[in-house]
Amino acid sequence: MLTRELAQEIVQETMRRLNRNINIMDDNGSIIASGDVSRLDTYHEAAAEVIRTGRTLVITPDNQDQWRGVNVGVNLPIVFQNRTVGVIGVTGSPEEILPYGELVKMTTEMMLKQNYLKLQTEWQQIAMDIAVEELIRAENQDLQGALHRLDALKIAMKPPYQLAVISLQNRTSQTQTMLHLAESVMGDTRLVSSFLNVHTWVIVFYGRGESRVRSCMERLQELFRKTGIEAKSGVSSSVRSLEDVSFAYHEACTALKLGLKQGRELTGYLEVETEALLSEVPAESKARFMERLLPKLPEKLLETLQVFLECNLSIARAAERLEVHRNTLVYRLAQVKEATGYDPQLFQDAISLQFLVWLKEDGVQHEQTARS
Repeated sequence: MLTRELAQEIVQETMRRLNRNINIMDDNGSIIASGDVSRLDTYHEAAAEVIRTGRTLVITPDNQDQWRGVNVGVNLPIVFQNRTVGVIGVTGSPEEILPYGELVKMTTEMMLKQNYLKLQTEWQQIAMDIAVEELIRAENQDLQGALHRLDALKIAMKPPYQLAVISLQNRTSQTQTMLHLAESVMGDTRLVSSFLNVHTWVIVFYGRGESRVRSCMERLQELFRKTGIEAKSGVSSSVRSLEDVSFAYHEACTALKLGLKQGRELTGYLEVETEALLSEVPAESKARFMERLLPKLPEKLLETLQVFLECNLSIARAAERLEVHRNTLVYRLAQVKEATGYDPQLFQDAISLQFLVWLKEDGVQHEQTARS
């Protein structure tokens, strides 16, 4: 716990305030940090005595000869969790040092505690990061490993489970700051989370309904806007089994991808499920579909078709958006039917044409497939 690096940091901070040489000894009495580098790794008998008794020991010119490797000054026990873990020694006249000796001791123990809490927090987050990765892994998913780590964190996950994948475009905050902000917004919502990389944050919700998760994500997006963080989120559907968490992760990633394309801040998988299912169609099948239909539609007809579909097959709304007469729109739709064989005004045919528009937006190329 009392490492050389931390001890040296304490020495530097304390010396800067006291303008006195400081030594820190470990629980074996060895000097592990000092303002006098020549004393490093030497044995300090007075420190060993402080470790043994747990009491402050004052070294004066009268008793200095009793202790090997010491200078005149004050040696105080460093106590952490009711155990003496080291000694801090301040060189100088005891009369000058004693009045603020307890302050030196208190400052040292406070820095030790802060470092411990920081390490604990970092350890907890590392354990959570690994657990999340083990849960979302599509292949070789390690549920037992994940549950073991979560159990060590005293986290008992229960269904249902939902995942959110958040893309942070201009992340400026530190990881812990982001986590604390999320906790403050989401209240007692049960979740574990991990940053997969500097721009991708995964949150696993558990034991909450879909409406609660949606509400939490909406509040989180509002927080992002207020703090100037550009973020887009995709949320999976709800699953009941931990084995399906990796599938939910895939759904959330798909929702995020489609939401980014549509300029949405927050996209649920169920909102784009039909389009998402299209992404599962083999690339060769999509390419053949594009090859057959897309060349038959000039840019103007393709634009007309897209607006008509976005207006839910409403002639009036589409004509208004395109700023054309109703009859002009009807004529263009008839041209689409003649060119493709699909009537945009019939629901069944409109589905196929919607697929065509989605594939075009997705950048699927209608190039010829090489065949031997």
